[in-house]
Amino acid sequence: HHHHHHHIDNEPNSRVRLKVQKQRLECALTMTCCSRFIFVPGPQDPGSGNVLPRPPIPDILTEKLRRRVKNAEFTTNPARIRYCTQEMVFFRDDVLNKMRRNCVMPPNDDDEETEISAHLVKTLIDQAHLCPLPLHVRPVYWQCDQALRLYPLPDVLVLADRFDPYNLTYEGCTTFNPGSFMVTDFSFMVYWPSRLRSDGDEFAQRVEFSKIE
Repeated sequence: HHHHHHHIDNEPNSRVRLKVQKQRLECALTMTCCSRFIFVPGPQDPGSGNVLPRPPIPDILTEKLRRRVKNAEFTTNPARIRYCTQEMVFFRDDVLNKMRRNCVMPPNDDDEETEISAHLVKTLIDQAHLCPLPLHVRPVYWQCDQALRLYPLPDVLVLADRFDPYNLTYEGCTTFNPGSFMVTDFSFMVYWPSRLRSDGDEFAQRVEFSKIE
């Protein structure tokens, strides 16, 4: 009986990095014929500009990778995935810094980092929106705004930005940021959808840090 788990990381793609990631990915592929790889475009990725929601990375740029990785999918940003009964939302944007700069959140004083991430998660979930910023700050295709709404609340929310990794639960929604793959020294987070919630220390069980040595 094997568990499905999703590897999630977030990183601006420069060529060198892509090369390293590709080598590591290929090496991982020898073991993971049964995995699915889901690529969510981030702010630095090529393709359409700065407006949300973002379409997938253009096919012409992913052709080589798709040939090698048969079960790769290139999604929009944000991306919604349903796994069994769980609804997961993946969002890549530098949302924490943008919200600080626009005073939606307190600027960084002596606040503990954990409080900042908790504040971010609470703000997004309370407003039921991934990007509660004025349109001139973060342009959104108005007719697609519902793609950014968090109502009904998903079971899992992955907010991948450059901020330090964290994971927490708010209003029953498991929220985490895997942090930057390169900056954290090839660390990533593993989420186990199949592990049952148990009272108390649910997190220790469902979200784990891992690392490519």
